[in-house]
Amino acid sequence: MALYGDLRSHLQSTSAIHVPHRLESAKVIPDAGQNPHHLLGDRTQKAINAVEVEPDRLRTFALATTTDDDTPHSGAPTSWSTELDQLSVGRSGIVKQQRLIVVSAGNLSPQHDGTNDYLSKCDDDDEAEIESPAQAWNTIAVGAMTEMNGVGGPTHGSTLAAQGDLAPMSRTASWTKTWPIKPDIVLEGGNWFNDGYSTTPNQHSDLMLVTTSRNYPARSFTHIADTSAATALAAREIATLRSSYPNLWPETIRALYVGSARWTNQMWSYIDPADRKKKGAYDVMFSRYGYGQPNLERALRSARSAVTLIAEDRIRPYENKGSGRKLNEMRLFELPWPTDVLRGMVGQSVTLRIALSTFIEPNPSEVARGRKNRYASHGLRFSLKGADEDVEAFTRRVGRTAVDDLQDDNGPDSGEWDFGYNRRSVGSMHIDTLTIAASDLAQRGVIAVYPVGGWWKENRNVNPERCVARFSLVVEIDADEADVHLYAEVQAKVPVAAAVQV
Repeated sequence: MALYGDLRSHLQSTSAIHVPHRLESAKVIPDAGQNPHHLLGDRTQKAINAVEVEPDRLRTFALATTTDDDTPHSGAPTSWSTELDQLSVGRSGIVKQQRLIVVSAGNLSPQHDGTNDYLSKCDDDDEAEIESPAQAWNTIAVGAMTEMNGVGGPTHGSTLAAQGDLAPMSRTASWTKTWPIKPDIVLEGGNWFNDGYSTTPNQHSDLMLVTTSRNYPARSFTHIADTSAATALAAREIATLRSSYPNLWPETIRALYVGSARWTNQMWSYIDPADRKKKGAYDVMFSRYGYGQPNLERALRSARSAVTLIAEDRIRPYENKGSGRKLNEMRLFELPWPTDVLRGMVGQSVTLRIALSTFIEPNPSEVARGRKNRYASHGLRFSLKGADEDVEAFTRRVGRTAVDDLQDDNGPDSGEWDFGYNRRSVGSMHIDTLTIAASDLAQRGVIAVYPVGGWWKENRNVNPERCVARFSLVVEIDADEADVHLYAEVQAKVPVAAAVQV
């Protein structure tokens, strides 16, 4: 699945399958019995060490196994998820480098009553919570959704999930604040069906994905489903993205890929259009679907009427001052905004989507796992300049906001973002969207990235020379179907664009 994707469509075609990546594997599950859950992090680290004998290869690590031994954790870190965060940021493993890790959200056992009301089981806080280590901050957690509707499949009964909805066995988050949004994304995991007789749901080959069989040549193909299949698909798409942009950081690839995700029409059906301005209405969407279904083509390419801007940078978030540490610096990005085109779009709106990605260094102590500012080495946030706000006033406003990690309710961007400051300011990746008049956006081409609290700030014993955080800022402007040439204007300005340190 990680090499070829779902073979069902390929088997109906004579076209060649382009595979721009290779496959390596390391075994973490023993032949008999199971690993004690407190050693799962160690086993994962040893597996990564085993494959990194060639450390310079670009790798995307896919982990499609989870444990329920640490459930419920309510989003708090576990020893296994903490190790994944250490490995991602490069503080663990023989090779000290950043890593991109994709992990499954975990599956429910097929024990609900076989009715189509499976979502009530998937939303159960006690029974359906995402399993460890999928709550890790720096990884991409993958849940399952489905577009399979049973056409040509079972001749009786009905499929449980509607097209575009959560796959019936995919786990969901039981938390709505403090800890990261998980799963990050959802991909195809197949469907189940109710035959009208059984007390539990059923699988069918026509509702599953097709892949190669381990019993070849006795059998060429087999089937796979649920979050394991979705995780493999995500790993394949991310490997394709990395092969196209091999010089981008793992933090950037994560922002591009997760930032490309959108909720399907079926997912949107759970929010009344009248409630779309209410931030709390999105809780059910994030806990089930994360940011939605990713679109590899969107992540790979900027269309004529859309453009994606990427900035990779470093920041020293804190400085020693007196007997403690204080916030040190922010970064201002004066982006190559397509000002003339935006101003010419009279009466039209555009959508701005910002993704800020950084890898935190976790504090693995037991005490630290109870508080996000004690667990994460640092926190970063972003803010957009107001249309009538000069850069100096904008900088002062951001500085006031950063001190207590609070939304500036008096700022010009108050309330206008779709998800809102509180919802996006969790974890180590922050995504939000804003739809406004194009002429208004033309005057807002400055974005600030600034630090808030973290355990680096609280602990002076940490060498300040290593307290430098990498981050990636990905900004997408989308004019939808408007007949404009955003890409061409931005492309002409990119060579003169620069980041300004304040």
